[in-house]
Amino acid sequence: MTRFAHLTDMHLDGSRAHRSRFDAALSKAQAFGAEHLLITGDVTGSGSFKEFQEVADALRGWPGHAVTIVPGNHDGHPKRWRDAIAGPLRNFRLTSTPGMFTDVGDAVIVPVSSQLGGRAPLFWAIGHVSSGQVQMLHEIAETSRALGKVMVIAMHHGPQLNLLQPLDGLTNRHVIGDLVRSYPNVWICCGHDHRALDLGQVFVAASVAEHEDPLRTYDVIDGRLVPTYRSEKPGSYLDFLGL
Repeated sequence: MTRFAHLTDMHLDGSRAHRSRFDAALSKAQAFGAEHLLITGDVTGSGSFKEFQEVADALRGWPGHAVTIVPGNHDGHPKRWRDAIAGPLRNFRLTSTPGMFTDVGDAVIVPVSSQLGGRAPLFWAIGHVSSGQVQMLHEIAETSRALGKVMVIAMHHGPQLNLLQPLDGLTNRHVIGDLVRSYPNVWICCGHDHRALDLGQVFVAASVAEHEDPLRTYDVIDGRLVPTYRSEKPGSYLDFLGL
């Protein structure tokens, strides 16, 4: 049985409050016996080198093979993310590069980027999963199902709906939704909503930057990813919007 910890939307930008919540959540994850940490995007405030270095500093207590990090819309242009994985976050490159996967025994972890470059300012928060990644997901889902393994997809924008979907959501959410419906062994861990949600095979974590208890944990049990801890308070998408 593998135990996963899941954190998202830290927005680390030098803020003491954000870093304090992140440090506390990491300590709690270790106390709960998490073997692998999933961090699903918006790890920084704006994608600067200094902010990525802060993320790396916070994760010094976690070995590289035990952390998967994916980018969000706050993490700058996709090139900045590639530079971060080659630089401050290089310890996590093998477990965090889209197109690669990590086998942890009873589960396979697949990092997916939903970053979209060249966005107009009005659409800066939307996400998209490339056709190449979608094809890869189907191939790994088929293989992992044949091997009796759970497949855990780590991504920032999930297929869930939100209030401003055309401006803020995943543009091809139906493609990802179809993938989940086609494979009962596939589970998605994501963020972006700043809420903790349980939506069938999709689990969303609350924002570290805003939630007092943002940690989620899951165990792999009998071929399923089973939530084992989350705050009773789900957080608020409206808080994220500043409303």
